[in-house]
Amino acid sequence: MNETTRLAASYKPIALHYGLIGGAILVIIGLISYLLGLSDPLKQEGAVKWINNLITIAVIGWAVFTAMKTYRDQELNGHMSYGRGLAVGSFVSLILAVITIVWSLLFFIAIAPETVNQVREMAIIKMEQQGLSDSQIEQQAKMMDIFTSPTAMAIIAGVSTFALSFVVSLILAGIAKKDQIETQ
Repeated sequence: MNETTRLAASYKPIALHYGLIGGAILVIIGLISYLLGLSDPLKQEGAVKWINNLITIAVIGWAVFTAMKTYRDQELNGHMSYGRGLAVGSFVSLILAVITIVWSLLFFIAIAPETVNQVREMAIIKMEQQGLSDSQIEQQAKMMDIFTSPTAMAIIAGVSTFALSFVVSLILAGIAKKDQIETQ
């Protein structure tokens, strides 16, 4: 494969494939968490929260790295620059973020609408524990209503997923890259 053909090889089908698989895995994990009662914001403390976060990072890492490695080995003859790896990871990150937004909207509107109120209750409890007055809590509750709508929470989840996935991509692109050795 010459340099022009190598650069023209699109990473998008591979990144889309692994982004969809990674997103599906995250949705399944989210659904299992909900069915086991582990998605209740009031219970998301300590070990449960850490385990959930580690599983999420592992799935994201798997999807990003597998897409990079597959693209490098199948389309680029085993050689890939850091920038090309980051492009693959960024596209996987975008797919994961879109899936997160759709899943979160579905979750907060149709599957578990009570979660939105649980998030609000948890925030009010924390404000009370911090010793805020009733008027301060009422003032912050108005602002909280904006950010705890299903749409806002889904967008925040999607942006957070993209940011986390992008950071993972920054790291994994350095691991997945393989420079081509020039021969004379």
